[in-house]
Amino acid sequence: MSDFSHISGARENEELADSLDSSEPENRNWIVTIRFYSYVHYIEEILESYNYSSNTHKERKDNIERCNGIDRTAYKIYRFLEDISRDARYECIRMGESELTKTEEKLSRGKEALGIVGSGGDHKYST
Repeated sequence: MSDFSHISGARENEELADSLDSSEPENRNWIVTIRFYSYVHYIEEILESYNYSSNTHKERKDNIERCNGIDRTAYKIYRFLEDISRDARYECIRMGESELTKTEEKLSRGKEALGIVGSGGDHKYST
C-alpha cells in the first residue's frame, strides 16, 4: 500500500475530471461530482493540519465550522460544490457547460481560499 495524501487524491481527481470529454452530456455530471470530491480532499488536508478528522459529510461540515484555518469563503464554496454535486448525483439534473464553468471556477477559488499552492501539496498551513 502506498502513501495517499489528500492533496494527491485531489489532484488525481482534478486530472480525471479534466480528462473527461465535457462535450459529451453524459460526462458532465461526473465532472461536477469529481470536482466536489477534489475539494473534499483539499478541505480534509486543511482539517487534518488542524487535527480534525472527518468520516462523514456531517462531521466534515461540523469540523469546517470549528476549524480556524477554513474561512467563510472556503466553506461557501464547499457548500456550492456539495449542492451542485448532489443535484448531479441524486436529483439527476443534467449539468450543462455553464455548470462546468462554475464548478471549475469555484474549485480554483476554493483552492486559493484554502491557500493550496504549488504542485507538491504545500498549503499556507503546512508546518
